[in-house]
Amino acid sequence: MRGTFVSFGNASGKLEPLDVGKLIAPKGLFLTRPSIAHYTATRGELDEAASKLFEMIKSKKVIVELFKKYSLNEVIQAHKDLEGRKIIGPAIITT
Repeated sequence: MRGTFVSFGNASGKLEPLDVGKLIAPKGLFLTRPSIAHYTATRGELDEAASKLFEMIKSKKVIVELFKKYSLNEVIQAHKDLEGRKIIGPAIITT
């Protein structure tokens, strides 16, 4: 009741049509589909947001936990894992 229904990304495909009268209205939900483009419309806003995020990462207010590290010679496997939807978090390729 009185919550927020948030739809992020399309990794699992498009949302099915919602019956607002049946699913949203009875619970007083707020439905949103945010996009970074809505919050960073200009290059200056994007740069400011990126600077704030990286500062929060440096100060450990935001902790990024890597799902997997791949070495450069594992790049083919990294692509296969990505395409096979085996990567379920941040992954990086290292040299």
